[in-house]
Amino acid sequence: AFIVSSATLYLVLPEEDVAIRAAFSMLLVGIFLLFVRVRYDMPDMVSARSIESLALSLDRVARGLKLQGRGILIPRGGALKRDKLFIPLHEGVPMLEKAAMDEETVFITEGFSKDFGAFLESPASGIVDLFEEQGEGKFKGTEAQQACSMVKIAEGLDLMGSVDADIEADAIKITYSHTTYLDTCESLRKRNDWVCERGTCPLCTSLLAPLARAVGMPVRIETIDKRGKRVTVRARFMEWS
Repeated sequence: AFIVSSATLYLVLPEEDVAIRAAFSMLLVGIFLLFVRVRYDMPDMVSARSIESLALSLDRVARGLKLQGRGILIPRGGALKRDKLFIPLHEGVPMLEKAAMDEETVFITEGFSKDFGAFLESPASGIVDLFEEQGEGKFKGTEAQQACSMVKIAEGLDLMGSVDADIEADAIKITYSHTTYLDTCESLRKRNDWVCERGTCPLCTSLLAPLARAVGMPVRIETIDKRGKRVTVRARFMEWS
């Protein structure tokens, strides 16, 4: 607006000294504001591209292995130093043995074929660590309902807005509104909407992984429904076998 006003003023009053000085001043202000805006938006743009690249890379691995199941978030603990994402080979609910999982595990092939699957690094592990650092509290050992309140820190970090999490029995329901990463979400879903249910995108999983870490139980994604900017995530706690 400042740059356009500057050009307009110069064209209308090209011979007026006051108008020329005012036009030059507005031009400088416009250039300065444009520079500040570009510098301010750049970190968000970089993180958005990073999120998209990570989600697509993990999803490509899952599709290449023909994994059809819904993502299960495994909390760190015991032999696991970081949160993990397990994607079963088939759609059914697998039996998960904590003793069969460690940092070196890549594929789980024990038991029946429905329990087969890939054991990947959780795309949200680093984000959840950031939640704990900024919130100055650990999720592990926290009661589930209290952890639901703690995930609202995602609003303060501008990851998303209007976060509301609730747990009833073993069922989890989380709703939130997209802010900074709306375009990223839409781009991912346009390429492959199963990215969400597989759990390969860091956005929704960053709200489920803290609950898994708090309770110490796996969390299986059921549905992720997006309507406009509003997203509803439904998931469920799983018992260890």
